[in-house]
Amino acid sequence: MFGVSKEKKLATKIGKYLHFQIREALVWNGEEAGVRAVDMFTSAYIYSFIQSVAKVNGFDQEKYVDKFLKHICNGVMPRRLYEAVTRNAAALDISEGLERESVLRAREQFKNGVRAARADTNRFLTSILFGDDKPAHSLYIYLMGADEDGDLKDL
Repeated sequence: MFGVSKEKKLATKIGKYLHFQIREALVWNGEEAGVRAVDMFTSAYIYSFIQSVAKVNGFDQEKYVDKFLKHICNGVMPRRLYEAVTRNAAALDISEGLERESVLRAREQFKNGVRAARADTNRFLTSILFGDDKPAHSLYIYLMGADEDGDLKDL
């Protein structure tokens, strides 16, 4: 009953990690990072990253996301990030079965965000366990203007 739960400690670490990437991108490339921070790729990355880290740490990933998604998002970008994640998830749900180009593009962004989050999960955990000074940073790279495969275009 005393102290902070392991779940909450992990949520704090996840939040700090996401906050660092987004803040740094906003400092160095504010206009583009601001737009990309609320797009489908970023929403998928955040949701999937929280799920993956929770699962690797032995928590039920759906319950963990239900419990901590809003808390983590509001700690990173109050109201704005959580609204974007939930809005993008709803848009993906209601577009099911549609084949318009914009919908297909959103689905592709979603898949790429999930892929990037999963790739970053082990690197993130290694960085918090062993103090690696080069933790995973796929979200930062994307926010800085890279395409979804991580290739930076001219900034």
